Amino acid sequence: MDNELYGKWLKFHQNNPHIYHLFDKYTHQVIKAGKKCGAKAVWEQIRWQTLYIVKDPLRNKGEDFDLNNNHTAYYARHWMKQNPKHKDFFELRCVKGEQKDLL
Repeated sequence: MDNELYGKWLKFHQNNPHIYHLFDKYTHQVIKAGKKCGAKAVWEQIRWQTLYIVKDPLRNKGEDFDLNNNHTAYYARHWMKQNPKHKDFFELRCVKGEQKDLL
């Protein structure tokens, strides 16, 4: 994946490893409960739990920040690569700049 949105996600992901930890934690909670949900539901849970306090190198210090919805798709893809047992847990759609064969 070589596009601008992916590049922004990668930089964010590298600067905020705790966000992926939460994504993993909440997704496993859903699986353990025997349920299925969308990546957006997990993302909103993270948003609620973090109260928007994250480091983002693309913003000025002290500037309010909220979790960018554009990152949700990349967290879902990354999570499924890290958890091959659940490689189809999230339903994926193409994102801007992504080739269909990468899904």
